[in-house]
Amino acid sequence: MDTSKSSRISDAEWRVMNVIWDKEKATSQDIVKQLEMETNWSEKTIKTLIGRLVKKKVAGYEVDKNDKRIYYYYPILKREQCIRNETNIFLKKFYNGAISSMLSSFVKKNELTREEIDELINILESSKNKEE
Repeated sequence: MDTSKSSRISDAEWRVMNVIWDKEKATSQDIVKQLEMETNWSEKTIKTLIGRLVKKKVAGYEVDKNDKRIYYYYPILKREQCIRNETNIFLKKFYNGAISSMLSSFVKKNELTREEIDELINILESSKNKEE
């Protein structure tokens, strides 16, 4: 995923994409219905957000074969791709792109349980083994 500003997903767009990712394929009415239960957003706001996601090529759509007024929205980018993009942007912004600096800062500022430390060690060892 391009990390340019135009492809970044706002917090509101994340909420819309979570509905699309969870449903895999949804009409605008499906998305509106779900988000109206969770937010105080209007139908117009939700449809604007859907349009932005299509323009950014994060979501796509297809028209119903039997009713041309119905659009089905689907994810173009996987949730994991978007998370990876946001993680990279975060690392560059706050830690000059260095994951080791971020991890060091996190570990120093938080009290980790023995279980969490073991999990981190296992992740690092697994990553190290992949390189060898």
